[in-house]
Amino acid sequence: NMSDQLTSISGKTVHLGFHMVKSLNDAVAKSVVEERKANGPFDTLLDLTERVSIGLEQVGLLIRSGALRSIEQNKKTLMWEAYRILNKVKAKEEQPLLFRATPKNYTLPTLTHIDLEDAFDQMEHLGFPLCNPFDLLKEPVDDPVRAHNIHEYQDQHVTVYGYLVTAKNTKTKKGDRMNFGNFIDRNGHFLDTVQFPSVAARYPYRGKGVYKVSGVVKEEFGFYTLEADYLERLPYVDDIRYVEETGRNEGIEGLMPGVEHTPRSPLKRGSDVGRLMPRVEHTPQSPLKRGSDVGSDDVESGVLDALKK
Repeated sequence: NMSDQLTSISGKTVHLGFHMVKSLNDAVAKSVVEERKANGPFDTLLDLTERVSIGLEQVGLLIRSGALRSIEQNKKTLMWEAYRILNKVKAKEEQPLLFRATPKNYTLPTLTHIDLEDAFDQMEHLGFPLCNPFDLLKEPVDDPVRAHNIHEYQDQHVTVYGYLVTAKNTKTKKGDRMNFGNFIDRNGHFLDTVQFPSVAARYPYRGKGVYKVSGVVKEEFGFYTLEADYLERLPYVDDIRYVEETGRNEGIEGLMPGVEHTPRSPLKRGSDVGRLMPRVEHTPQSPLKRGSDVGSDDVESGVLDALKK
């Protein structure tokens, strides 16, 4: 209810634009913005689907990206509602309604929502998390050297940790590849690194994420850069949306210690089926006869009858 097609800033609040949501149709985003400006904000998901021509897939993108938080905070509840309203229904042409039917209300069970799921939804649909990426690391890091005090370590070998913002590849006069890195530290301040050819070849960037970077702090014209000799992207915690059931429940147990999990029993072996179905009797079958034995008695009687004739 606050975003436009392009990102906007109101005071100290940044409203991400619909153009940031991967795979969201431009026509849908435009319709949402125009309808909201013409007739006011959307009160419910049903209100949105009645006023804007939109299908289930596009609604799902808005829900998972967090664009409908003002309607309902719990994404799972919204997805259930979306399937109820739009499942197997084609998006209809936009036209104003003369009368609004009173929808049936269904009571859903309490659907557990974990903030960690939001972070992975954001990375999937926006390209980056809206939380502090350091909170997603599998193992916590000790990072005393940051942007605000890196000048204190001039000409010293240090290790810093930063979330990769962008990397620029270039070449030396000899044509060897080198690159520059731009990171933000835990406090959101910028760190800059340079990887000369030998380091760039040995430690390439491996996508967005938090990196451990070691090297020597250098100063030039009052600007501090880390000449890196080691670079490694650190692993995030497992994506709780897709991990195996055992790992998922271990993760949930860590995040929600009050939730108990009852493990499922393994599938029974074939030898156990008899104990499960004691009334079913098994009649053993004789092995199949060889091809030369099939119908041998009938063949012999037929030959004798022919000789008698």
